[in-house]
Amino acid sequence: LVQFSFFIMSIARLQPSLGFSSSSSDKMPPTSFLTREDGNKIAYLHYNPPAPHNKGESKNQKPGILFCPGFQSNMHGSKSHTLLSYCISHNYEYTAFDYYGHGQSSPHKCDEYGTIGRWYEDALFILDHAALSNQQIVVGSSMGGWMMLLLAQERSCRVGGLVGIGSAPDFTVQLEKHIQSNATLATQMTENGFADIPTEYDQEGTYRIYRDLLEEAKSHLLLHNANGEQIQRNIDIAKDVPVRLIHGLQDEDIPWQSSLDLSKQLTCQDVELMLIKNGNHRLSSTQHLDRMVYVLDDILRRVHTLES
Repeated sequence: LVQFSFFIMSIARLQPSLGFSSSSSDKMPPTSFLTREDGNKIAYLHYNPPAPHNKGESKNQKPGILFCPGFQSNMHGSKSHTLLSYCISHNYEYTAFDYYGHGQSSPHKCDEYGTIGRWYEDALFILDHAALSNQQIVVGSSMGGWMMLLLAQERSCRVGGLVGIGSAPDFTVQLEKHIQSNATLATQMTENGFADIPTEYDQEGTYRIYRDLLEEAKSHLLLHNANGEQIQRNIDIAKDVPVRLIHGLQDEDIPWQSSLDLSKQLTCQDVELMLIKNGNHRLSSTQHLDRMVYVLDDILRRVHTLES
């Protein structure tokens, strides 16, 4: 069952059922670090809820929430803090992290060693070594939507649900085509092995895109082949895993049709695509953040129903 729906809900309708606590910010966990095999450190946040009152219930039996940020984003953005607030209010474990070369993780700035494979390994390392609950609901924003799909394929026994926000699997294909179509960027890539692409999302005004990022990403493509051609193939996710994809119709970075294609190629049965009429790529307004939490709350109810 694949459902396609438009949602335009008022904030007033969403907030009463979510139970946010104004004191949640007082419980912000400190930044912790895990060291990878090469000595680089991954920064992460981990909220471990209090032990349940029912002595017969282990807190690890409740699903945890794992957040995968987007490219050049970090674990301290509005989506991460909103999810943390929800988890504190509802006693769910919460884990978020910074990829190699992002946020507080080392190195200080992303270099040519920052690749899709490297960032996926960071996500896998966090899932294996920081996220304690046996089952995790993975929330992925933009590039994090790519990471969540790779995690669900590699750790199917631990991933119980997926929430993608402006999911951007294979976004490197679009980047490469953009560089090739621009003479200045193409020359810069040929001469230097990188291109500085203008962006409104970075204070410096550009993202430095390395050739190594584009080439290595071809090993992880889901919707395209290595030549950048769109293909139809099954993306194997366990059939009982609920997937919710939220995408803005005004997204100028990753067209909403990408999430439509993704929903068609997922092998799991419970897939819903939610198109937000006034939504852009970031989906970070209060209304959009409430939508994200509403969807997460619904998917947790479904997971609990499947377990009972």
